[in-house]
Amino acid sequence: MTLDKAAEIKIKEYLDSIKLNNYSTSSISKRQYNYEFEVTKSTGKIKVQLYFGKKGLKTVIQGNSESELFQEIHTLLSDQPKLDFPQKEEIEFDEYIGSDETGKGDLFGPLVVCAFFCGKKDSLELQNIGVRDSKDLSPNQIETIAGIIKHKFKDNYYIVIITPEKYNRIYQKFNNLNKLLNSAHTEAIDNLLKVHDCKNFIIDKFSNEKVILNNGLGEGHNIKLTHKAERFSGVAAASILARFTFDNWFKNHTKFDLPKGASQKTVETAQKIFDDYGLDELNKVAKLHFKSIKNLV
Repeated sequence: MTLDKAAEIKIKEYLDSIKLNNYSTSSISKRQYNYEFEVTKSTGKIKVQLYFGKKGLKTVIQGNSESELFQEIHTLLSDQPKLDFPQKEEIEFDEYIGSDETGKGDLFGPLVVCAFFCGKKDSLELQNIGVRDSKDLSPNQIETIAGIIKHKFKDNYYIVIITPEKYNRIYQKFNNLNKLLNSAHTEAIDNLLKVHDCKNFIIDKFSNEKVILNNGLGEGHNIKLTHKAERFSGVAAASILARFTFDNWFKNHTKFDLPKGASQKTVETAQKIFDDYGLDELNKVAKLHFKSIKNLV
């Protein structure tokens, strides 16, 4: 398959995912080196672009990165490979807790958040075993590297798994994905602080809101909220452990053939589960707040 064709397939997946969540979009346009479409809302407009070239595929979201619409689309697409944002060069802390999540854009499966303590000498060792953004790794690579991380750094991480059933219950309390993410990141970091006294946190920026608010963690700590936080070794390690845990959930739930992501196929699968088994069974495997699910039930 050519990169051009791969980009065409991927941009259609993006469009389907966004349209399923009831956003207004333009049709896909092809340029010389990329595909693109616009997403509009009463609060503004952004553009999603997918470039193809010698370095592979690269996704770019154009627009005001502080806007509500930008943040919502970033949340939907941030589990996809290589989202690119303009940013300043930054220096990694000598030691810090990195936190990352996966599963928030998937209709099926859990939301998984992992916090990882990265000490002064840990970054180089993590890089030596192949740690980088989990979105750039194959499932086999993730499984292998996650195993090494768990063996070599067994006291350096804490994983929060929010199963679909639990997710649906607590989402009713928050009624907001970013607040739910805030709570999950806080829980992971708070538990890791019981083992490692650390003042520095690096977290992938998923919201305009202040992230660490619970349990007083925002007081007396240095908090770096940044897009593409996986460029930091500790956050990359957290992303690998989170993705490994997420993938394992699917391996252990084989009653249904559950697709990942938020495509039309996921909606059709949810419809079949609902029709054949009812809402109680769907509640165990799917995030029910997705607008496409609300239309079914």
